[in-house]
Amino acid sequence: MYQTRTLSFSHQKSLQLHAVKGKLLAAKRDLETSIHASGGGGKIEGRTNGAMFGGSGSLYGSVKGKIDPISIHSQTFVHDELFVLDETTGNEYAFQFTDWQITCRPDHEMTLVWWQNAEGGATVYLYNHTLGEEYLARKGFPNFIGGGSATLITFAKAVLLVMVLAIMWFAWDWVGLMPENGFGKLIAYVAKIFLILFALGFVVGYLKETNLPPYLAPQAESDKAEFEQAIRDLAREVNEK
Repeated sequence: MYQTRTLSFSHQKSLQLHAVKGKLLAAKRDLETSIHASGGGGKIEGRTNGAMFGGSGSLYGSVKGKIDPISIHSQTFVHDELFVLDETTGNEYAFQFTDWQITCRPDHEMTLVWWQNAEGGATVYLYNHTLGEEYLARKGFPNFIGGGSATLITFAKAVLLVMVLAIMWFAWDWVGLMPENGFGKLIAYVAKIFLILFALGFVVGYLKETNLPPYLAPQAESDKAEFEQAIRDLAREVNEK
């Protein structure tokens, strides 16, 4: 069974939502491992003297230097490909997923929902009726934040960073911690710079974890909630037919 509907939002004027309920014909899983290595810099230098002949001899001298340790990081991605048959029409559909960790086997009954617009599309919902398992990928939702809101969010982050830097730079003077002599001032400035870098790293990390759109782009958050409800409504409609 197949259903579709057209949705319209503030910054997504023509969004097509599709849903199909069918039987799983086949499932394919591939693993992809990404490896990144860093380090290994430095150098070793020196001089040796001597002679080697026929595998014997001697060498004299000194070698010095340093090689930085090598750090290796790996990440594994799980790619699933499902082939689903709509038994009411005989149409077959192919779906690709990355890191959904889907549990299924052939003949399982499932419902899938995906969206499309002029820029592309993505599968965002899967329900395995046989196992009673539901998958919802909010990361696959279309972008509901308009250009103005995105600029406002970037501006707010920049203002916050500047405020933290200004407070850290002038705070020592305000509380009277800046020494009067030259050497003491130098030490104080070095300590101040290290504290600023530490605070800057903390704030950048905090901004990465903080979800600003609910405060600066409330319409986008409302559109996301409405879109998620539309997904569930369409899935329910196709399941009831």
